[in-house]
Amino acid sequence: MDIDQHNPTVDNGADAVSSEEQCDSLPIESMEIATAPEKEEGGPSIESKQDTPLAEHKDDTAVNGNKNGIDAEEKAEFVTPASIQKKVAPNEGKTSSPRGRKPKKRKASSMISTNDTLNGSSVLETSKASTGGRKRFLKYEISAYAPNTPGVRILSCGEGEQIGHPGRTVTRKPRAVDTFPEGTTFVQVAAGGVHSVVLTSDGKVYSCGVNEKGTVPVIGLELEETTDNFTEIAFGPKIAKEGKVVQITAGASFSAALTQKGSVIAWGNLRDQSGEVTAHKTLADIQKEPVVVITHKSKVIVKIAAGENHLAMLSNEGELLTFGDGSMGQLGRSMRTEHIRATYMADSSGKHLTVILLEGGRKLRVTDVFAGGYWTMAKLEDGRLFACGLDNFGQLGTNPTVEKDTENEEINRVPKLTHATAFPSDKNWTHIAGIQHIVCRDQDGEIYAIGKNTDNALGIGTWVDNNDLDHWCYRTLQHVSLPEGMRAAGVTASLGSNIVWTDEGKVFAFGYDSVGQLGLGLKDDDEKIVPTPQEVRSLHLDDYRVIDASISANHTLFLADQKK
Repeated sequence: MDIDQHNPTVDNGADAVSSEEQCDSLPIESMEIATAPEKEEGGPSIESKQDTPLAEHKDDTAVNGNKNGIDAEEKAEFVTPASIQKKVAPNEGKTSSPRGRKPKKRKASSMISTNDTLNGSSVLETSKASTGGRKRFLKYEISAYAPNTPGVRILSCGEGEQIGHPGRTVTRKPRAVDTFPEGTTFVQVAAGGVHSVVLTSDGKVYSCGVNEKGTVPVIGLELEETTDNFTEIAFGPKIAKEGKVVQITAGASFSAALTQKGSVIAWGNLRDQSGEVTAHKTLADIQKEPVVVITHKSKVIVKIAAGENHLAMLSNEGELLTFGDGSMGQLGRSMRTEHIRATYMADSSGKHLTVILLEGGRKLRVTDVFAGGYWTMAKLEDGRLFACGLDNFGQLGTNPTVEKDTENEEINRVPKLTHATAFPSDKNWTHIAGIQHIVCRDQDGEIYAIGKNTDNALGIGTWVDNNDLDHWCYRTLQHVSLPEGMRAAGVTASLGSNIVWTDEGKVFAFGYDSVGQLGLGLKDDDEKIVPTPQEVRSLHLDDYRVIDASISANHTLFLADQKK
């Protein structure tokens, strides 16, 4: 059995399926959650409500032509947690008048800011006097999801031009990048497969690495050329109109940015198993220059998260949208992952990108989204996680008996959002990352892991070698122990490698360190497997605390601030 995880290609062969009995099984209660199917030739269509002025806002979502009998009033009532629901009197907003006389028009109330939180996220409440007793719904604020803690130092470790150290292509410990303008402060880092992206406090985006068909679209860099110097991306006037960039994310060879208005910009190269994806004009255009792939005039996006070749987005109305390659089921909108129509891969209006999740005839609202590798996860208001995509090592935590890809059952794809019952809903997950294994952080600062454990990727120290068939895969969450008293602030993961940073700004690493991406200073002849979390130390981190990190296959980026 070949269980080598260091080949970056997707391992979706028979090994993962035939060895399933060797993974710990989880007795799970089955859940029946309906998602609207993708429109096939001659088949039903997905319809999603479009943005309208607040005074006229209604949820016009219909699934299968509304043949499921979803009442218009029911559709307009979003489910909200009990802690923030506000009752509306049955007759609120209604006026009475003598027969034949038109009632006087009443002004709709304006959007009002509240101090309520939704699973830790600030929201805006919208109210309309003429709702006729329907429940009010909440709109999420971009500021609740955008990084807002500034740091003063960018560090990197690993291999390649993407580490951003001119003249140096390898560093095995975190090393400060000193090429940014003096006085620059930063709010986010994103490590891509062959590139790096950094966001400054004033909304500028810097990048370096390999310019694979637009991956690093900086002035003077030709296609397939590389740069080891972080350079600002000069967005054109069309992009500038969308507002300041407030959030970034990166995949294998592409990147995306979210603007303060709620538009999404993307650039670079998307691939599937057959090669680059250019089935839709937008997917070809982003290879040439940064392009607005979702406009705020259609959908206001508040958070973005990238997998290897796809993008997951959360709208301010609690909708999940997915963009890009869906060949592993990661878009969550079709049982036929091999034959997704181009309109369901890219659509600037967002109409065809919306994933509709229904339960009991009601549309469920999403409060957070996560993506990595070839999967997408959505967190609901009640804390449940729903997942779709490649699940070849049980990393998605779904019931092994759930409906799989109807054409490719042996590949273990979960093509529609499915309840990930391995993740308890009361944990309030804040970070979820990984590819063939997944690591996650809950609101209490605890770290858990699930999935493929070769090279001790899960950080629990149980795997021995390639002959160990008892500990190479786990289908239940495993607790990852940090030193006593340490509370995790965040976690990032790639192919078998993991980085955790704590509230105090310390960094711990575990898993496989192939080229120095764990930052532990391991030399060529050192053991590369780190079975449990070990502290990362560097002279360049003295007097600094790490507040953000992002790891990819060959390198890691750190954002640090000076210790108080």
